[in-house]
Amino acid sequence: MKSVGGILLLLAALLFSFGYASYEKRKIIEEESLCRFLSLVQNEFLLYSSPLPKIAEKADEPILENCGYLQALRKSESAKTAFLQTKDNFSMGEKMLCVFSEFSEHFGREDAEEEKKHLSVWTTQAETLLAADKKASKSRIRLAKTLSFSLALGILLLFL
Repeated sequence: MKSVGGILLLLAALLFSFGYASYEKRKIIEEESLCRFLSLVQNEFLLYSSPLPKIAEKADEPILENCGYLQALRKSESAKTAFLQTKDNFSMGEKMLCVFSEFSEHFGREDAEEEKKHLSVWTTQAETLLAADKKASKSRIRLAKTLSFSLALGILLLFL
């Protein structure tokens, strides 16, 4: 009976570590998608001065599409409204969500020159955060796996 309990603990640790790794990967994928979208907005705005709903029509980001952001952006008058409607659907990091929030709240409210400056800052911030999150994500996944297996093995040893 003890060995069955031990096996169940090891399986639980395995499921936890895979679940956490999946969460971290999803977070990175969403952040990459946001970076690509911000780059698209920046390029379209700089080259064509396109409004955001038209840029959203050109965007081909399945992750932002699945979270409902692009559909909400195409239907609403502002990025802020679209963000507020869909922000709970994202699992990206808190700092990246703040950049996304700033973009959504402020884009389209100032003159073109200020918009270009802000787009550059938001894109740079997003790319910097993405690089840092990618690096940290690997160590967080490794730590979660190590801790969960160590804990499971420790409890297994107590059973034996």
